[in-house]
Amino acid sequence: MTEQQLGHFREADNLYRRALRPARLHNHRGLGPVLTDLGALHCQTGATAQGLAEIEEARPLVARDYPDDPWRMAWLDNSRAYCLMRAGNRSAAATLFRSSAPALLAKWNARSHFGAIARERMAAAGVRP
Repeated sequence: MTEQQLGHFREADNLYRRALRPARLHNHRGLGPVLTDLGALHCQTGATAQGLAEIEEARPLVARDYPDDPWRMAWLDNSRAYCLMRAGNRSAAATLFRSSAPALLAKWNARSHFGAIARERMAAAGVRP
């Protein structure tokens, strides 16, 4: 995510794809989070259909592998909302941002990595947490 936040999109894509190979091979619990972040990257770079597909592929994996970490599904939903916003579906994005904010922001404050990104995305959509 650091490369992505720095605007080094090609490098970020390469790192996510490198992480995907062993995660898929070993059915590792990190697969869902990597797919979620790769999907958000693709939405950020304009490949929203691909990004949304990756996030939807991640959904059952995150639900299965992190049943006791509700912030993980909230992060996935926040990432999906970001993609919907980038695709021009601001109404659906706003609804999803609002529903995911409580679990996500209960875990991560505004100074944390996930909290800051979530708040930034919501602000761009005109949504208050």
